[in-house]
Amino acid sequence: EILLPYGFSPKMIQQIWNNRNQDSGKKFYSEKHYLIKDRQFYILSKTEENIIDNQVFKDEKDLEKLQEFGFKIEKKTVEGPISFEKDNHLCYVDAQKLKFPLTLRTWKEGDFFYPLGMKGKQKLSDFFNNRKIDIINKRKIKILCSGEEIVWLVGFRSDERYKIDKNTEYYYKITYYESL
Repeated sequence: EILLPYGFSPKMIQQIWNNRNQDSGKKFYSEKHYLIKDRQFYILSKTEENIIDNQVFKDEKDLEKLQEFGFKIEKKTVEGPISFEKDNHLCYVDAQKLKFPLTLRTWKEGDFFYPLGMKGKQKLSDFFNNRKIDIINKRKIKILCSGEEIVWLVGFRSDERYKIDKNTEYYYKITYYESL
């Protein structure tokens, strides 16, 4: 009864019922909605049309296109001590460590990064689980990559390998505005 107004057919609802004891991650789709089993809950959401799908930035000039996705990028030269603002919507990246093309995408199974300020790598699935981020919201998180390496888990943490250090000559200050 609850799912009928969201376009789920009686046959689909029966499938949902039959799969109620399955593991997390099972998805069911209607025309404009989807239902995901997440731990002991079901999450109903509208089908997202704005999830990004591998946006590629082939060189430095191409980075201006990041604005289309809610970002502002500034290239700066190191001239004395750098003042860092503590904000998850800001990322400071050593420009010399980046390898083009850069990619803006969502997470995929097996992704890992080296969280800034921590030793060693961490799987994104563990990072998300530790923060109790549900399946729906995991799919909305943007990831900036240099080659196959994660540079920034947007809105959360940047990668230790791309931090500014004593050898940095110039860097990018990247701001994410879309969700502010």
